[in-house]
Amino acid sequence: MNVKLTLVDAQINESGSTETAFQIAVSDAFHKGTAVREHLTIIEAEAPLASLFGYTSALRGLSQSRAANSMEPLTYRPAPPEVVKSFMLE
Repeated sequence: MNVKLTLVDAQINESGSTETAFQIAVSDAFHKGTAVREHLTIIEAEAPLASLFGYTSALRGLSQSRAANSMEPLTYRPAPPEVVKSFMLE
């Protein structure tokens, strides 16, 4: 499985904040969000809806239509300023 993970929020500690520590934190988060049930690997993750357009098609294409996914809203948040600005210009 080829997966890219991005750490988007962290607290910095002068004595323990190293690149290795952050890599371990990302790895730990990935393992906590991944479960194996029978022959399935289940990944639970949070992502902005805007970044998921085309995800289902890409997932099916990469897995030769063997993978499936489901999405549900986690929360509602204000749109980022650049998105709001793009709507105001139209």
